[in-house]
Amino acid sequence: MVRETASTVLEPSFSGYVASTQDALILFEACLNGTLHLISRHPYPRERSRLVCSGNIFIYKEQSPGIRRWTDGVKWSPSRLRGNFLIYRELEEPSTGWKRRSIKRGNRRLVPPIPFTWHPILKDTISTEAVWIC
Repeated sequence: MVRETASTVLEPSFSGYVASTQDALILFEACLNGTLHLISRHPYPRERSRLVCSGNIFIYKEQSPGIRRWTDGVKWSPSRLRGNFLIYRELEEPSTGWKRRSIKRGNRRLVPPIPFTWHPILKDTISTEAVWIC
């Protein structure tokens, strides 16, 4: 078991609202110059209820050893593209025995509806690549 100390307690890089690609780039720049901090690990299960909420923004390097792909324990819908962002919508936990199946009828494919929560969190993601010019 990992003991949490002041240095291992996970906090969001920023709390607020990112309205545009320009907003996201400003946050990336703030992490690069040290004004904001990068996330170095995934949230522990006991931290998730506190951290995964509206307004918390987590910025990390995909190449860092602790994170290759963000996971937070929440069930998310398939992504949809909106501008430069991928948007995900929080899903309900499936009930016991619920299985996702597709039924083929001719050339149409019917898929059961995705169970969204009543007050879902929307997750927006954006990636960028930093190029250093000396």
